[in-house]
Amino acid sequence: MKPNISKEEFENRATAYALGALSFYEARAFEDALSSFSEEELAELKELDETAALLAFDSISVAPPPSVKEKLFERINEETKDSVSPKIVTIRSDEGKWIECGGGIRVKQLFADPFKKTVTTLMQMEAGSSLPKHKHIGVEECYLLEGDITMDGQHYTKGDYLCALPDSIHEPLSTVGGALLLLIAPEQYEVVA
Repeated sequence: MKPNISKEEFENRATAYALGALSFYEARAFEDALSSFSEEELAELKELDETAALLAFDSISVAPPPSVKEKLFERINEETKDSVSPKIVTIRSDEGKWIECGGGIRVKQLFADPFKKTVTTLMQMEAGSSLPKHKHIGVEECYLLEGDITMDGQHYTKGDYLCALPDSIHEPLSTVGGALLLLIAPEQYEVVA
């Protein structure tokens, strides 16, 4: 286990990881840290993965009674009757939470679209940092706001736009001088060995 992670925090993250409950970036950070885990911790993670897999096949889907659905909608209507739902989501440059992913990379989630199942995120890469080879599960749009990146033998700079289509595989993405990227992508991805 990494020295700065307590056993309880490791167990919480490992459980969330096994259940698929971590965000795209949290899962990536957890996967990047796997090499620093002890054999005991890796065995515990394997056991959690196996348990999570069994749970998926052991549950029975049961529809709630119609009265429960009616009560739920009545409650939602009551709670929202006097409030105005926002039409614009605003996050100022000094707002939001940056999450450290390790390896000189940090991200700030701006918006999660539950209908498109995408997340809009800022990714900041320190000079010399890189992302591992990965496969895109869905469309990923990337706009380079600052700095430089190199990917698949191509060099990109401020103002360049990239769009990765589903099932595309990218070799490691790196930066020489650092970069700030705006990403609109599915929350999940797949690291390729």
